[in-house]
Amino acid sequence: MSFEVEDRVAGATERLLGEGTPFTRLGVSEIANAAGIARSTFYVHFADKSDLLLRLAARAMDDLRDALDRWWARRRSGDDRALTECMLRVIDAYRAHATVLAAVGEVAGYDPAVATVWRARVDRYARRLRLELEEDRRRGVIGAGLDVEVAPFVVTWSIERTVAEHVRSSSPTEDRALARALSHFCRSTYA
Repeated sequence: MSFEVEDRVAGATERLLGEGTPFTRLGVSEIANAAGIARSTFYVHFADKSDLLLRLAARAMDDLRDALDRWWARRRSGDDRALTECMLRVIDAYRAHATVLAAVGEVAGYDPAVATVWRARVDRYARRLRLELEEDRRRGVIGAGLDVEVAPFVVTWSIERTVAEHVRSSSPTEDRALARALSHFCRSTYA
């Protein structure tokens, strides 16, 4: 497999989505032409358009995870400002992949495979958060009243959906205000 071809297809797809073409209206031939490859070459690298979308979504999720992992890797060091900066990186990552993530939302409504894979990726992060919270409980950082089974699901999906809607409907000039609100939400949830 040629990573160069995959990158060209990914870039072409993101460009076409950025021009406003809904993913459901993009044909493989259109994507292949925009990437400068033959349609048959597309199928050498991707099983179908859903496979392409899932790979693009994996890149986006990796960037989102990396933005959040900085906070966890530093063992939540810093004040509210540090957590706000973390949330701002999450919003930035979402904006960088907004067209792909919107396409995931579009396709997940009718393609159970895409919906399942996307939910599994978000849920995987929620499980990671649960492990972090369990460790924090052992260290005495959070109280016994927090339901470490449910809270990670609520926080992870709340942030994902909130940021998705914010990026879809708000200006980047409003990102810092949302980052502060998300920081406060997280802090108050785990207090």
